[in-house]
Amino acid sequence: MKIRKAAFENHKELIHTYIYEDKKEEYFIIAVPAIQWSYKLPYDYLASVKEEMKDSIQKTKTSEIADELVAKVFMWIHEM
Repeated sequence: MKIRKAAFENHKELIHTYIYEDKKEEYFIIAVPAIQWSYKLPYDYLASVKEEMKDSIQKTKTSEIADELVAKVFMWIHEM
C-alpha cells in the first residue's frame, strides 16, 4: 500500500491518500479518509473514470480540489 500526502488550497490543507494495488485481481483501491471517499479502480477502466471520480469528490470538495486530487492519484498510480 502506498500512502501519499496531497496539499491543497495553498498548502493549508494536507490530505492523506491511500492507494492499494491488487496485482493478482488487477485493481486499485484509493481511499481519502479526510473527505470520507474511496474508489475501486479496475485496471481496464483507468482511462474512462477520471470524470466519474471528479464528480464523486466534488460532493464534498471544490472542483479545483477534485481536479487536482484526481490528477495526483493518476500520477501516483502510474508510478506504481
